Amino acid sequence: MSSVKTSAQKGDKLLWVLGGGVGGVAMLSLVLLNLETSGDVQESVSITRAETTPTNISASAESAAPTDHLASTDPFGVRLNRAQLAYDAGMLLEPEGFSAWNLYSNVLTEDPGNTEAAEGLAAVANALVDRAYGAMSEGRTQDAEALVARVFTQFPDHEDALELASRTREVLAAVAPQPVSVSQPRARQTAPAAPAPAPAVRVREPEAPPVAVAVEAPRSDPVTDVYQSFTQALASARLLAPQENNASEFVTAMRVLDSMHPMTLDAEQQLFEAFIEQHDAAVDALDGEAAIRWLDAAESLNVDNLRIAGARDNVNRVIAAATAAESLPASELSMVKYSAPDYPAVALRLGVEGWVDVEFIVTESGDTTNVEVVAASHDNYFRTEAVRAVNRWDFEPRTVMGQVVEQKAHTRIRFVLK
Repeated sequence: MSSVKTSAQKGDKLLWVLGGGVGGVAMLSLVLLNLETSGDVQESVSITRAETTPTNISASAESAAPTDHLASTDPFGVRLNRAQLAYDAGMLLEPEGFSAWNLYSNVLTEDPGNTEAAEGLAAVANALVDRAYGAMSEGRTQDAEALVARVFTQFPDHEDALELASRTREVLAAVAPQPVSVSQPRARQTAPAAPAPAPAVRVREPEAPPVAVAVEAPRSDPVTDVYQSFTQALASARLLAPQENNASEFVTAMRVLDSMHPMTLDAEQQLFEAFIEQHDAAVDALDGEAAIRWLDAAESLNVDNLRIAGARDNVNRVIAAATAAESLPASELSMVKYSAPDYPAVALRLGVEGWVDVEFIVTESGDTTNVEVVAASHDNYFRTEAVRAVNRWDFEPRTVMGQVVEQKAHTRIRFVLK
């Protein structure tokens, strides 16, 4: 009995020794593998995942995500800011033109050395791998495979993506032969001898509801729907009218939903440019009221107030100058000083009556200048006396759109005997 016990103890010790040796070899292999692969990791886009703690990926994504693009002086600051906003909103891949993945990728295409974009894209890649793990846990193996494939387009050596790709291939390989090798041949056997293989059951059950993919947040983003309505209104030139379903109304709705959404910011910029274009057309047509109205609409968007201020100064100058260039009847101006013309002695002695049409300019100080005769009833009488009289007149300076201007005017001076 004691010999059997001693033999068993020796066997246990032998197993412990062999197990320790195998463990040591495994640990040494891991260390060598670590040293071999550590040189391939790019410092600017390092992506790692602790296999037993999935939360490490989300923490890495948060630390890699850029935080303040508005304060950056980088020329790609606007797009990087929109990419950050899309990342925060969970818009990783959709909508296609405004997703965090596309925005960061576009910046890196133009500026491969942009560290901020590289870190942001790495954070998006980590988040996509998280989604892929979630899809695997729900049985959506094909969705997980698609997400991993997208990560590989930018990070072919992503460790977690490689591991997950291996798992998806194993699951899909287990499912693929099921219709031929499991379902149909088993049907020919008797009921007691044909239980379904356990792996096939575990894979098929979670894949039953494929609808889960369509319920992702970016696809149900309400801002996207309003943005589509906005683009239609803008293309139809429905900027402020009709009262409903105009571009301005849709921008207001997008601001209420999310004022910092990339689509909201883009819509504001597009509408601002459309308002400025209408303002320029009104200035060309010398329609001051319409020009100011379009400027007011553009200013309400609070997109570029410095540009608005410059446009206001310009419209005042242009329209004031154009208005002053049009000759007004002297009766429409406020006269401060009037001097009657002298009656020519010769015409008085001969009993001749007549008239003279003159044009002149009222200066910014109210004086008259550049007096010219444009028509007269006689060539030899009245002209000189009419010009002398107008040169002695004074008017109140003309004000147009808040600016004092020189004003061109005209009048007819009659010479009548009493």
